[in-house]
Amino acid sequence: MPDPSPFVARSSGAGAAISQPRVAPLQWPVYPRTPMQGTARQRLDARIGHGNSWTALRLDGVIDEHNGLDALTGALGPARAVLLIDLIGVRRINSVGVRDWVVWLRGLRQIYPTIVLFDCPPAIMNEVNLVRNFAEGAVITTFRAPYYCDRCGQESVQTLDALEMLASGIRKAPAFPCDKPACANALDDAEETYFAFFDDLGEVPRPADLGALVAAARTALDAATTHAAAPIPAAASALNLKGAEARLAKAGLPAGAPVSPVARAEGRQDVVFVAILVVMLGILGTLVYLITTLE
Repeated sequence: MPDPSPFVARSSGAGAAISQPRVAPLQWPVYPRTPMQGTARQRLDARIGHGNSWTALRLDGVIDEHNGLDALTGALGPARAVLLIDLIGVRRINSVGVRDWVVWLRGLRQIYPTIVLFDCPPAIMNEVNLVRNFAEGAVITTFRAPYYCDRCGQESVQTLDALEMLASGIRKAPAFPCDKPACANALDDAEETYFAFFDDLGEVPRPADLGALVAAARTALDAATTHAAAPIPAAASALNLKGAEARLAKAGLPAGAPVSPVARAEGRQDVVFVAILVVMLGILGTLVYLITTLE
């Protein structure tokens, strides 16, 4: 019967048995020779709700190069008179996201006669005031503003009603009570810049029952399920294994055979060599040009 012990006996010259652990033969790990492909992580979610004459959309997440805004246009369903977009969940937007947003909003204006933006966070308001056509043709009803208490150092974000401020003609941030007595929060930004969007707000036509529409949209969106915007496929990346494939062919192995770490490293070395050669040729060409020019 075979010895189940993990040790095998090896006889010495004197005939004594010495226990020695079994050692498995050394084998290279193999890896599938397939390119690494993936899909960019979607970071923008949406909720969609409907009423008799309106459609509501709530965005939550980051608007960047993986926003998938175009896919949301078809998900909104049949066009209605008013599109209300709740932006309270947008945490950040980068330059690519701003570009895509402007293009997307321009397309929506061809479908919906009235577009309403509400509960716009500071990240959105900064772009509204910086990029003139960021909210072009849209009505901003409520927006969020950063507040700070100089006495106790408390930071908060408050919701302001743009239409009420526009009707009053006063572009001054209202004070909000602080949690501690004898404290009051003040706008943690320059009023003339944070409220600059009021110059364009009065020119946009808006429904008379806009307040009721926003309230109904909030209720519908709270009850809606989350809908993820379609992710943008990331560019597929692959290891350059041409050198390794050539060595496999010489060894009589098929092109799809697994590649060992040694062959993988040799493939990378070929790429590095070609890159260095290209750089050296570029430097040589520059030197030749300078010499001929000076002569």
